[in-house]
Amino acid sequence: VNRLVSDALHLIPSITRPLSSILHRKTRGLPFFVRRLMYSLEQQHLIHVQMDPPRWTWDLERIADLEISEDVLALLMKEMKSLPSDLQLGLQVAACIGTRITKHEIDILSRDQGKNLYDMLSQVSMKGYMNNDNGSIFSFAHDKIEQACYESMSIEQRRVNHMRYGLALCAYSMENGGEYCELFFPALNQINRGGPTVVDDSNQKDIIADLNLKGGIRAIELSDVSAAFKLFTSGIWFLGDDHWESQYD
Repeated sequence: VNRLVSDALHLIPSITRPLSSILHRKTRGLPFFVRRLMYSLEQQHLIHVQMDPPRWTWDLERIADLEISEDVLALLMKEMKSLPSDLQLGLQVAACIGTRITKHEIDILSRDQGKNLYDMLSQVSMKGYMNNDNGSIFSFAHDKIEQACYESMSIEQRRVNHMRYGLALCAYSMENGGEYCELFFPALNQINRGGPTVVDDSNQKDIIADLNLKGGIRAIELSDVSAAFKLFTSGIWFLGDDHWESQYD
């Protein structure tokens, strides 16, 4: 890619390497898409000729922030289905967590899964599906990729996964500050997205209801009434039909 960019802009490879790195990530290194993207960037004046001295130059920061093209996106979506099963799993785990997943969450879920999720997400990032922010945060390169990964699972599997990941994150948070742990609310969000239908044990449902109660109280302390209402409502979902009598407190 750098040779193609260097030749196109008539500049030595060492100068074009930072630009080439970004273009490679956005186009997966396919020459057709590299040329198409460079043409688009020129039309947007993100690559242009400066006069003194006369040479091509570019706005690296704005180019890095651009969304990938629809053509490249369509190719990614098509090839995603043929990825190795472990890489597809990594994408599915990330999609359940949301638009982005932190290294902290990855480490916890790796222990739960018994797999190296960090390595999986590093590989899919190299293939263009996710962005790797210095190894600390992985985020989907496009919301449609996230959606496709999420919808590759059945509704029931999504619920089961949300519950599993939520319980894993919650177990960590309970050992590290409880409702004051930074992962407590993300854990509850996952558990509540799983919902009561995937929990068979009534005692576990009562525990989850209590966690939502604690989360709601903590949200009120943080002046987030909307979040508190959602947590209280979710907690009620996990209670039995006789909760007014058996779980009045």
